[in-house]
Amino acid sequence: MHLSRLEVQGLRCLREVPELEFHATLNLITGANAAGKTTLLEAIDLLARGRSFRTDKARELITQGETHYLIRGQVQPEGAKEEAPPFWLSQQRTADSLELRCGQETLKGLADLAPRLAVQSIHPDSQALVHGAPARRRSWLDWGVFHVEPEYRSTWASYQRALKQRNAALKAQQNPQAWNAPLAEAGTLMDEQRDRYLAEARDSIEGFAQILLPGQQLEFAYRPGFDRETGLFEALNKSQSGIATDVGPHRADVELMLDGMPAARCASRGQTKLLAGCLLLGQIALFQEIRGERCILLVDDLAAELDASHMERMMEALAACEAQLFASCVGGPSGAFPMASEGRMFHVEQGIISLT
Repeated sequence: MHLSRLEVQGLRCLREVPELEFHATLNLITGANAAGKTTLLEAIDLLARGRSFRTDKARELITQGETHYLIRGQVQPEGAKEEAPPFWLSQQRTADSLELRCGQETLKGLADLAPRLAVQSIHPDSQALVHGAPARRRSWLDWGVFHVEPEYRSTWASYQRALKQRNAALKAQQNPQAWNAPLAEAGTLMDEQRDRYLAEARDSIEGFAQILLPGQQLEFAYRPGFDRETGLFEALNKSQSGIATDVGPHRADVELMLDGMPAARCASRGQTKLLAGCLLLGQIALFQEIRGERCILLVDDLAAELDASHMERMMEALAACEAQLFASCVGGPSGAFPMASEGRMFHVEQGIISLT
């Protein structure tokens, strides 16, 4: 799939962006700092996920003086679906509400939105994949499993429902045991699907590590959040106190090691960005291999924390990724980007976007 067109109204400094037509391979977004480059990338990410990679506060997204923002994008299917017609995704958000649509269909929530457009992003905060809380790595992992395991969506939803009910019982100081069986059933299946996905993703991630971190050994292991030998059901039976469930896949993590040491402690800032790149690009490559269609990759402020040699490796990795690429760069064009002569370039100045 690729994003062929985009319209934006009332999003941060992008008060009104008439329809933009994108290149299927590469789109460079140029301009000075604070001109609106990141906001354009943010609009694409919002269109696919319904959440911003910059803030969780809706009011911060809406242009000052406006009551809502509106984003519309046309998606072109590819691969086995290449004969399918393009379709429009749209979302309108106020400070208190979010409306999602696919064509004329109103979507029920973010879980219905995600399968329509696969977008992943590399931005300054991506380094939190390495040194941040386990929730960031779980989110990365769930994105991957969701897009390649057809049953994962229903498994994840079943687990979240049972977890919510069990936690409500604990908070009310009631016996939560009635929820142990459904939580253990969904959680065990969820654990198996995650573990299977990471095994499939290993080659792709290690392949990008050879490009981005040559001569260094990247290892990762899944920590499921409970003792597999004991089993989740038994672990839940032994853990009935407190105000929240403290075992299960919602407490899982992916442990990252660089040359045998915890990456969060030993990696430099530049290495941390490259490590995050390995995880994200490897995930995209696996998506494209299994699904037979391209992903969309957003790259914001790529040069930050990278010296010239690291930047060269990142460019090589982006060329190998084969996704539809949207990349921001300060100032004028950058010939270092792969396929730069084939793509399109847009210039952003004070929230106004023009094709150059």
